[in-house]
Amino acid sequence: MRVALLFLSGRVILQKDLGWSVERNSQKIIARLKREGFEVVSIKGSHHKLRRGSQTIIVPHPKKDLPIGTALAIAKQAGWNASDKS
Repeated sequence: MRVALLFLSGRVILQKDLGWSVERNSQKIIARLKREGFEVVSIKGSHHKLRRGSQTIIVPHPKKDLPIGTALAIAKQAGWNASDKS
């Protein structure tokens, strides 16, 4: 999700959607990564480590709504963009 944020005293006071979104549900993110060839190689506490070749992505789980920055970072690491939400 691309958003514009307006901060006041360290708190978000305005959030505006700029047109696309990213999945924030950790279960759906892990399922998509598995479909794309990633395998769960370890689970430590509430974090799943998935690997495909030399690429490793760590996803906090279970979490219904990941923080937007975390979800965007996972999407970027996986090579996803706005048009491939599936």
